Amino acid sequence: MTMAGDAQQRVEAYLGTLRQLLRGMNAEDAREIVEELRSHLMDRVAASGEATNAGVPSHLRPAES
Repeated sequence: MTMAGDAQQRVEAYLGTLRQLLRGMNAEDAREIVEELRSHLMDRVAASGEATNAGVPSHLRPAES
């Protein structure tokens, strides 16, 4: 399933932050963690039936004002 641009950007921003936090780890281990989490997030989006911002887990979306 392909995500809408906005949803994809949120996931990539989250994973980018995670990559920065894992910088002190072995590079291969860090890559594996990020890819495993990416897979999990894609599964969640697919299970929601919405490949849009609404399908992205709530902790990856900005708070509503």
